[in-house]
Amino acid sequence: MSTIGKIRAEIVLQPLHRMTTSREAARLATVISAGDIARIGVHIAAIVLVALTQASPARGDEPPPPRRKYGFGTAQGPNIASATLWTAPGRVGSGTDAALIGLTLPTFELQVFAPELYSIDLSTAVSGTVFAAGFDRALYFTQDVYFTFHLGRGLARFVGGPGIGFTTAFHEDDRGAQNGGSMRFVSQVGLELLTKNEAFGFRLLGRPWIEVTHVQSLGDERTFASGGFAQHFAFFGYFRQ
Repeated sequence: MSTIGKIRAEIVLQPLHRMTTSREAARLATVISAGDIARIGVHIAAIVLVALTQASPARGDEPPPPRRKYGFGTAQGPNIASATLWTAPGRVGSGTDAALIGLTLPTFELQVFAPELYSIDLSTAVSGTVFAAGFDRALYFTQDVYFTFHLGRGLARFVGGPGIGFTTAFHEDDRGAQNGGSMRFVSQVGLELLTKNEAFGFRLLGRPWIEVTHVQSLGDERTFASGGFAQHFAFFGYFRQ
Protein backbone atom coordinates (compact mmCIF):
# COMPACT_ATOMS: atom_id res chain seq x y z
CA MET A 1 0.00 0.00 0.00
CA SER A 2 1.26 3.41 -0.80
CA THR A 3 2.04 5.94 1.82
CA ILE A 4 -1.00 7.96 0.89
CA GLY A 5 -3.19 4.83 1.18
CA LYS A 6 -1.86 4.06 4.68
CA ILE A 7 -2.55 7.59 5.80
CA ARG A 8 -6.11 7.37 4.44
CA ALA A 9 -6.67 3.99 6.21
CA GLU A 10 -5.46 5.38 9.54
CA ILE A 11 -7.68 8.43 9.16
CA VAL A 12 -10.74 6.17 8.57
CA LEU A 13 -9.95 3.40 11.13
CA GLN A 14 -8.86 5.55 14.08
CA PRO A 15 -12.25 7.21 14.55
CA LEU A 16 -13.96 3.79 14.35
CA HIS A 17 -11.57 2.36 16.94
CA ARG A 18 -12.14 5.32 19.22
CA MET A 19 -15.92 4.96 18.87
CA THR A 20 -15.73 1.23 19.74
CA THR A 21 -13.52 1.88 22.75
CA SER A 22 -15.81 4.67 24.01
CA ARG A 23 -18.90 2.46 23.74
CA GLU A 24 -17.27 -0.38 25.69
CA ALA A 25 -16.05 2.04 28.33
CA ALA A 26 -19.51 3.56 28.65
CA ARG A 27 -21.08 0.10 28.90
CA LEU A 28 -18.53 -0.97 31.51
CA ALA A 29 -19.06 2.23 33.46
CA THR A 30 -22.81 1.67 33.32
CA VAL A 31 -22.47 -1.87 34.68
CA ILE A 32 -20.18 -0.73 37.50
CA SER A 33 -22.41 2.19 38.40
CA ALA A 34 -25.51 -0.02 38.57
CA GLY A 35 -23.70 -2.50 40.80
CA ASP A 36 -22.45 0.24 43.09
CA ILE A 37 -25.92 1.74 43.32
CA ALA A 38 -27.41 -1.66 44.15
CA ARG A 39 -24.88 -2.26 46.90
CA ILE A 40 -25.41 1.24 48.31
CA GLY A 41 -29.15 0.68 48.30
CA VAL A 42 -28.75 -2.58 50.21
CA HIS A 43 -26.56 -0.88 52.80
CA ILE A 44 -29.02 2.01 53.22
CA ALA A 45 -31.94 -0.39 53.60
CA ALA A 46 -30.03 -2.35 56.25
CA ILE A 47 -29.19 0.83 58.17
CA VAL A 48 -32.80 2.06 58.06
CA LEU A 49 -34.09 -1.35 59.19
CA VAL A 50 -31.71 -1.42 62.15
CA ALA A 51 -32.64 2.16 63.11
CA LEU A 52 -36.36 1.42 62.95
CA THR A 53 -35.93 -1.75 64.97
CA GLN A 54 -34.07 0.11 67.71
CA ALA A 55 -36.43 3.10 67.70
CA SER A 56 -39.61 1.00 67.68
CA PRO A 57 -39.50 -1.74 70.33
CA ALA A 58 -41.78 -4.71 70.15
CA ARG A 59 -45.38 -4.07 71.13
CA GLY A 60 -44.99 -6.07 74.29
CA ASP A 61 -42.04 -3.84 75.34
CA GLU A 62 -43.82 -0.52 74.76
CA PRO A 63 -43.90 1.63 77.92
CA PRO A 64 -47.37 2.13 79.41
CA PRO A 65 -49.04 5.52 78.92
CA PRO A 66 -48.64 8.04 81.76
CA ARG A 67 -51.11 7.54 84.60
CA ARG A 68 -52.60 10.03 87.00
CA LYS A 69 -50.79 10.15 90.35
CA TYR A 70 -52.01 13.36 92.01
CA GLY A 71 -54.81 15.79 91.38
CA PHE A 72 -55.72 19.27 92.62
CA GLY A 73 -58.96 21.10 92.05
CA THR A 74 -62.00 22.86 93.42
CA ALA A 75 -65.71 22.09 93.80
CA GLN A 76 -68.76 24.23 94.41
CA GLY A 77 -72.52 24.14 94.03
CA PRO A 78 -75.90 24.26 95.79
CA ASN A 79 -76.81 22.12 98.79
CA ILE A 80 -79.77 21.43 101.03
CA ALA A 81 -79.64 20.30 104.66
CA SER A 82 -82.34 19.40 107.16
CA ALA A 83 -82.22 18.65 110.88
CA THR A 84 -84.80 15.93 111.42
CA LEU A 85 -84.15 14.95 115.06
CA TRP A 86 -82.66 16.69 118.05
CA THR A 87 -82.20 15.96 121.73
CA ALA A 88 -81.56 18.17 124.72
CA PRO A 89 -81.33 17.40 128.43
CA GLY A 90 -84.78 16.11 129.29
CA ARG A 91 -86.25 16.87 125.85
CA VAL A 92 -86.52 15.26 122.42
CA GLY A 93 -87.79 17.01 119.32
CA SER A 94 -88.14 16.42 115.60
CA GLY A 95 -89.15 18.28 112.50
CA THR A 96 -87.80 20.04 109.43
CA ASP A 97 -87.79 23.57 110.77
CA ALA A 98 -84.00 23.72 110.27
CA ALA A 99 -84.13 22.90 106.56
CA LEU A 100 -81.77 25.17 104.73
CA ILE A 101 -80.84 25.69 101.11
CA GLY A 102 -77.36 27.04 100.68
CA LEU A 103 -74.36 27.30 98.44
CA THR A 104 -71.11 25.44 98.90
CA LEU A 105 -68.34 27.95 98.31
CA PRO A 106 -65.27 26.80 96.35
CA THR A 107 -63.45 24.03 98.18
CA PHE A 108 -59.91 22.76 97.92
CA GLU A 109 -59.83 19.22 96.51
CA LEU A 110 -56.85 16.86 96.64
CA GLN A 111 -56.62 13.39 95.07
CA VAL A 112 -53.97 10.74 95.55
CA PHE A 113 -54.23 7.73 93.21
CA ALA A 114 -53.11 4.27 94.32
CA PRO A 115 -53.41 2.77 91.76
CA GLU A 116 -55.20 4.62 88.97
CA LEU A 117 -58.57 2.92 89.57
CA TYR A 118 -58.72 4.07 93.21
CA SER A 119 -58.00 7.33 94.97
CA ILE A 120 -58.14 9.01 98.34
CA ASP A 121 -59.97 12.34 97.94
CA LEU A 122 -59.80 15.17 100.45
CA SER A 123 -62.31 18.01 100.33
CA THR A 124 -61.67 21.08 102.52
CA ALA A 125 -64.03 24.04 102.82
CA VAL A 126 -61.36 26.74 102.51
CA SER A 127 -63.62 29.48 101.14
CA GLY A 128 -66.31 28.70 103.72
CA THR A 129 -63.79 29.05 106.51
CA VAL A 130 -62.60 32.42 105.20
CA PHE A 131 -66.16 33.65 104.65
CA ALA A 132 -67.29 32.63 108.17
CA ALA A 133 -64.27 34.30 109.74
CA GLY A 134 -64.65 37.53 107.77
CA PHE A 135 -68.40 38.08 107.75
CA ASP A 136 -69.90 36.03 110.58
CA ARG A 137 -67.08 36.37 113.13
CA ALA A 138 -67.02 32.58 113.43
CA LEU A 139 -64.32 29.96 113.31
CA TYR A 140 -65.51 27.20 111.01
CA PHE A 141 -63.66 24.25 109.52
CA THR A 142 -64.93 21.18 107.70
CA GLN A 143 -63.04 18.27 106.12
CA ASP A 144 -64.29 15.24 104.18
CA VAL A 145 -62.27 12.22 103.07
CA TYR A 146 -63.51 9.86 100.35
CA PHE A 147 -62.34 6.49 99.11
CA THR A 148 -63.20 6.79 95.44
CA PHE A 149 -63.54 4.21 92.68
CA HIS A 150 -62.76 5.28 89.09
CA LEU A 151 -64.50 3.04 86.56
CA GLY A 152 -63.92 3.22 82.82
CA ARG A 153 -61.05 3.61 80.34
CA GLY A 154 -62.32 6.30 77.98
CA LEU A 155 -62.64 10.03 78.35
CA ALA A 156 -65.83 9.62 80.43
CA ARG A 157 -65.36 7.91 83.81
CA PHE A 158 -67.76 6.92 86.57
CA VAL A 159 -66.59 7.99 90.03
CA GLY A 160 -68.07 7.13 93.39
CA GLY A 161 -67.33 5.95 96.88
CA PRO A 162 -67.98 6.33 100.62
CA GLY A 163 -66.28 8.66 103.05
CA ILE A 164 -66.25 10.30 106.43
CA GLY A 165 -65.98 13.90 107.58
CA PHE A 166 -66.09 16.29 110.51
CA THR A 167 -66.86 19.91 111.26
CA THR A 168 -65.85 22.22 114.08
CA ALA A 169 -67.33 25.66 114.72
CA PHE A 170 -67.02 28.44 117.24
CA HIS A 171 -69.12 31.58 117.27
CA GLU A 172 -69.50 34.46 119.71
CA ASP A 173 -72.09 37.25 119.73
CA ASP A 174 -74.12 39.33 122.20
CA ARG A 175 -75.74 36.18 123.57
CA GLY A 176 -72.41 34.65 124.41
CA ALA A 177 -70.19 31.96 122.97
CA GLN A 178 -71.48 29.02 120.97
CA ASN A 179 -69.44 26.09 119.81
CA GLY A 180 -70.05 22.72 118.30
CA GLY A 181 -68.78 19.85 116.26
CA SER A 182 -70.12 17.12 114.04
CA MET A 183 -69.23 13.73 112.65
CA ARG A 184 -70.46 13.05 109.15
CA PHE A 185 -70.91 9.95 106.98
CA VAL A 186 -70.56 11.06 103.40
CA SER A 187 -70.44 9.64 99.90
CA GLN A 188 -70.05 10.89 96.38
CA VAL A 189 -71.18 9.62 93.01
CA GLY A 190 -70.94 11.20 89.59
CA LEU A 191 -69.40 11.47 86.15
CA GLU A 192 -65.97 12.78 85.18
CA LEU A 193 -65.01 14.00 81.71
CA LEU A 194 -61.28 13.99 80.98
CA THR A 195 -59.20 15.66 78.31
CA LYS A 196 -57.49 13.38 75.79
CA ASN A 197 -54.18 13.44 77.66
CA GLU A 198 -55.96 13.12 81.05
CA ALA A 199 -54.27 16.27 82.32
CA PHE A 200 -57.57 17.98 83.22
CA GLY A 201 -61.00 16.79 84.29
CA PHE A 202 -64.50 18.11 84.94
CA ARG A 203 -66.79 16.35 87.41
CA LEU A 204 -70.49 16.50 88.07
CA LEU A 205 -70.91 15.11 91.60
CA GLY A 206 -73.74 14.32 93.97
CA ARG A 207 -72.61 14.26 97.60
CA PRO A 208 -75.21 13.13 100.15
CA TRP A 209 -74.42 12.94 103.85
CA ILE A 210 -75.80 11.97 107.27
CA GLU A 211 -74.51 13.99 110.20
CA VAL A 212 -74.57 13.98 113.99
CA THR A 213 -73.93 17.42 115.47
CA HIS A 214 -73.48 18.54 119.05
CA VAL A 215 -73.93 22.25 119.84
CA GLN A 216 -73.64 23.99 123.16
CA SER A 217 -74.03 27.58 124.26
CA LEU A 218 -74.69 29.44 127.47
CA GLY A 219 -77.47 27.55 129.24
CA ASP A 220 -78.33 25.31 126.28
CA GLU A 221 -76.98 22.07 124.82
CA ARG A 222 -78.36 20.03 121.94
CA THR A 223 -77.49 17.11 119.69
CA PHE A 224 -78.84 16.98 116.15
CA ALA A 225 -79.19 14.15 113.66
CA SER A 226 -79.44 15.63 110.21
CA GLY A 227 -78.81 14.94 106.56
CA GLY A 228 -78.41 16.70 103.29
CA PHE A 229 -77.41 16.61 99.66
CA ALA A 230 -74.96 18.74 97.70
CA GLN A 231 -74.69 19.07 93.93
CA HIS A 232 -71.10 19.97 93.12
CA PHE A 233 -69.32 21.00 89.94
CA ALA A 234 -65.63 20.23 90.22
CA PHE A 235 -62.54 21.01 88.13
CA PHE A 236 -59.25 19.14 88.45
CA GLY A 237 -55.72 19.26 87.11
CA TYR A 238 -53.61 16.08 87.25
CA PHE A 239 -49.94 15.23 87.57
CA ARG A 240 -49.06 12.06 85.62
CA GLN A 241 -46.20 9.60 85.61
